Amino acid sequence: MDSAVDAYVISSALRLRGPIQADAIRRSLEQICARHDVLRTYLQMVDGQLRQYVNVQVALPWVESDVSDSADPLADCQAALRRDAEQPFDLGQAPLWRVRLCRLSDDDWVLGLNVHHVAADAWSLELIQQELAVMYQAEMAGTRPMLPTPTTRYGEIAAEQQGAPGADLLAQAKQFWRDKFRDLPPRVSPLPDVSVRRRALPAAGVMRRDIDDMRTDALRGLASMHDASLFMALAALVDLLLYRHCGERDVTIGTPVSGRVGRDQETLVGLFMNLVALRVVVDPNQGFSSLLNSVASASIAALEHQRYPFDVLVEDLALTRDAASAPLFDVLVALQNVNLADAIVAGIRVGEFELGATTAKYDLVFEFAEHDGGLVFNLTYNADLYGAETIERLGAHFERLLEAVTVNPDRPLREIAMLSRAERRQLDTWSGGASAYPRDAGLASLFAEQVATA
Repeated sequence: MDSAVDAYVISSALRLRGPIQADAIRRSLEQICARHDVLRTYLQMVDGQLRQYVNVQVALPWVESDVSDSADPLADCQAALRRDAEQPFDLGQAPLWRVRLCRLSDDDWVLGLNVHHVAADAWSLELIQQELAVMYQAEMAGTRPMLPTPTTRYGEIAAEQQGAPGADLLAQAKQFWRDKFRDLPPRVSPLPDVSVRRRALPAAGVMRRDIDDMRTDALRGLASMHDASLFMALAALVDLLLYRHCGERDVTIGTPVSGRVGRDQETLVGLFMNLVALRVVVDPNQGFSSLLNSVASASIAALEHQRYPFDVLVEDLALTRDAASAPLFDVLVALQNVNLADAIVAGIRVGEFELGATTAKYDLVFEFAEHDGGLVFNLTYNADLYGAETIERLGAHFERLLEAVTVNPDRPLREIAMLSRAERRQLDTWSGGASAYPRDAGLASLFAEQVATA
């Protein structure tokens, strides 16, 4: 079977500070592999159909590396993890995941995980990290890990969805999405800095900003007043930002959803995640409260119909597949709620280790993570289209809009100030300032005069 490109590999990494026991980490991961069938799965083509098979046992895909003697251990560790992420998987060989434990010093380590998207999703990576914490704690204490036994298997859930009740729900969802996109929306993203031919898997850049707890609480409070979630408020802000930059009122953005519709699915590693498209019409004469209500309604409806695969919707709409651009939308928004970072596990301080994006799957990805009462705001962008200065300006505009709508959520969207004072002064300079003109002349005569002198 053909190997998969790195676009289908998802990765995460944890910084581990303290006297770790590498063998205990390895044994813990072996137990996790035994708990979840999908971590022992491979795919084979049989009679023209792709079938999934599960091995009873597989060797843990484990690599240890030591960069402690390097001139720049952090850079060398990050480079090794990026190489792992770019290494394709053979889907016909289990397992479809790999682990690297990288030693920076005696008390400083990085644990990297890579998994093919056919076997797992971002939720699954977080679940593996959470189970690893429990397993490692038990290993160090010499006790049994307190983890619930899975009540179902990933393959059983997939089979259930093919049954009659699942088929009925899928049919309803199909009709909903086809009605929503009977007429295709315009592509909405800020004008690029340069006009270039799009290419598959372009280089990515990442901008990080921190939104403090006061502004986050203000936005969360505004959302609560409208029976909306923090994610809905953030998505509405992105819609507003895109409208203000593009002037397009019909705005569609994408967002990942867990796809896990039962508690038994929340503790399973597997590919449940789906993409949904949120389409709203921005009314510049209304306030942010009105836009937030529209986004909330669109989000709730999308969640109710989230089981319909996005890839199938793309086929239903007969959208042209283009490796150089994503179908239906160019901007993605996500809010991460669960994170093991900053935890203490058996005397080990666990923190996030930034891998950095290597390729851009969308023009812009607005990714938020709740942290210490505030938000970490990462904006990943297509570096072929945008420069770092443009993205920094976009991030600043987002924050100004956030501050403005929390102060006065009913002010018409077209009146909300987005530019900095320096940007407004620059616009005044470009416009050339005020000009004198004959007060008794009409518009038609002034226009004719300009034509005559052109």
